[in-house]
Amino acid sequence: MESRSKSSDVPEQIVGMLRVMLLAFLFVGFCGAVRAQTWAEFFNQKKTQKQYLVRQLAALEMYAGYARKGYELVSGGLETIKGITRGELGLHEVFFGSLSAVSPLVSGDSRVAGVLRMQLLISARLTSLGSLGALPAAYEVYGRKVRADLLKGCAEDLVELADVLSQGRLQLSDEERLRRLQMLYASVEERYGFCNRFVSAVQVLAKQRSQEKAETEHLRALFGQGLEE
Repeated sequence: MESRSKSSDVPEQIVGMLRVMLLAFLFVGFCGAVRAQTWAEFFNQKKTQKQYLVRQLAALEMYAGYARKGYELVSGGLETIKGITRGELGLHEVFFGSLSAVSPLVSGDSRVAGVLRMQLLISARLTSLGSLGALPAAYEVYGRKVRADLLKGCAEDLVELADVLSQGRLQLSDEERLRRLQMLYASVEERYGFCNRFVSAVQVLAKQRSQEKAETEHLRALFGQGLEE
């Protein structure tokens, strides 16, 4: 992550903009890149699509980075997501409004917002790990691979979600779409659970590593004092 400016130097209007950055990236950010295309056409371009989704996930990591820098985005961001799950922000009008219409039974299912919410939480949890530089080299390499695999899986989940919610992509009945949505939700839920376990394990390991380093430095200090005496 690149270094950020101090929060005291950030104008109030910029802080306000950052509060909605997540929504802009998730729900509106696609539109500028595909303004001349329909959503169905865009989602047929698999390679470009996946690359763009990866960039969206990177944007989520940047969002979490701003939160850590004291811009008070965490409470505002999570309240926004809570609002989405209650339908207060018209999620599907904003994010899926340009998709070929599917039945409200599908597009209005609470699991759609649930998938997006867990995507945010996964990204925030992974970002909280930082550079992983506090880990032993072998663990750092492994941790980076797991994190990359999780983000790749998230991108693929977003592709699947768009497919389920677009008539132009898959010709399915409502029942079939709901079945796929349930499978997707279960998959994302499992990924989120794994992410939490992974992050917790890494944090425990990093803490142990830090304690061992502190103890070693303490012993060196004592040993040095003993020699000098």
